[in-house]
Amino acid sequence: MSKQIESLVREDLNIHVNIIRGTYGRVTLACFKCGGSGYIAGFAYNEGGICFACGGNGAHKVRGESKAFDTADQLVDWIVKSNKRAEASRKSRAKKEEAARLERLAEWEAGRPEREAKAAAEAAEREAAYGKQVHLDGQVGDVVAFGGVVKFTKSFEGTYGPSLLVVVQQPSGSEVKFYSTAKFAWALSSGDEVSLTAEITGFGEYEGTKQTSVKKAKVAK
Repeated sequence: MSKQIESLVREDLNIHVNIIRGTYGRVTLACFKCGGSGYIAGFAYNEGGICFACGGNGAHKVRGESKAFDTADQLVDWIVKSNKRAEASRKSRAKKEEAARLERLAEWEAGRPEREAKAAAEAAEREAAYGKQVHLDGQVGDVVAFGGVVKFTKSFEGTYGPSLLVVVQQPSGSEVKFYSTAKFAWALSSGDEVSLTAEITGFGEYEGTKQTSVKKAKVAK
């Protein structure tokens, strides 16, 4: 094998050939996806950018037994044809992937009206529910009575020991929030019905729900 042909095979065609006992052994073709590097920089965020097509090896071995060639020209011709087959296979896969992508896109677009109508209906429902919500009737500093269902409780470790956050949902859908260390509060669970009195400390909103903040909550007598 002449140095010129060997250079062509090894560099220009990016093919590695093992010479065994005067014949040409099994040939490995440079990976069609990474070009033989075994790494794709654009996908460095995924598994370090390793090429999944060749498993990071940078090449694909030709299946079957080692193939011998009478002349270097035959080897080069075979390599060129192999590269063409690999390229044709790559284009075929790319074409199928593009067709699948376009099909998924068409399905997504076909379902757009239904999704938009559903989103609009849900938004209208949330707006209607929000319009029905009312804060506790009173001003900051007023002591008022209220009732509802315990939505959830959550304990916190405060400066002076454990404290419990209690959120009560009123019939209108709005919420009353307070912190307590009282014995009655620790006995509450989600779903419990309560009737309480407390001092209003503020009015606000949380995730689209009107909330009234209170303190010094007590069981109504």
